[in-house]
Amino acid sequence: MRHIQLLLIPAALLTAMPVEAGPKPASISWAKPGVSFDAYRQDTLDCANRTYGLNVSMKPRTASALAALNNAQLTAIVTGLNTGSQVGSQDYQGGADGYRAVMNVVAPGRTLLRTSTYTETFRHAAYRDVVDQLQSVLDYCLMSRGYHRFTLRRSDMAALRRLPTGSEERARYLHGLAAAPSPPS
Repeated sequence: MRHIQLLLIPAALLTAMPVEAGPKPASISWAKPGVSFDAYRQDTLDCANRTYGLNVSMKPRTASALAALNNAQLTAIVTGLNTGSQVGSQDYQGGADGYRAVMNVVAPGRTLLRTSTYTETFRHAAYRDVVDQLQSVLDYCLMSRGYHRFTLRRSDMAALRRLPTGSEERARYLHGLAAAPSPPS
């Protein structure tokens, strides 16, 4: 029963991590009825530049959740619980000697997926925290200039996929939607 409880710890920690706004979905854009193309381009450039050089870091609550997740996984290994996070035919199967357990797990020739999985989890969490912080600055800047979010229609998304990213044609297409008296919502 104790082993089942230990398995539930990482799952509970992951589901308990706060979900923030995150990156803006591709189907969301910004509108300001009547805005000229030049003002639209300048506003987006100015707001994007506000994120440049911004001091961002991993949020303390994310770091705490990751540390707890790492500790829970390490505890599972030390107590001999096979969490499926080990590779090889010599998976550690128990014993009260924690030191021997750790030495068995980290012996030469043994590879722990836990390490790479944790590293990827850490990188992804750090990436999400940075994106959240940058996106909130960008969103605030655009809202302070009178823009509001709207959802692109499927036909608009299909048209955008045919236009090269960063092209003036794509920018003009988005501007046409953004400057419309009442953009799609």
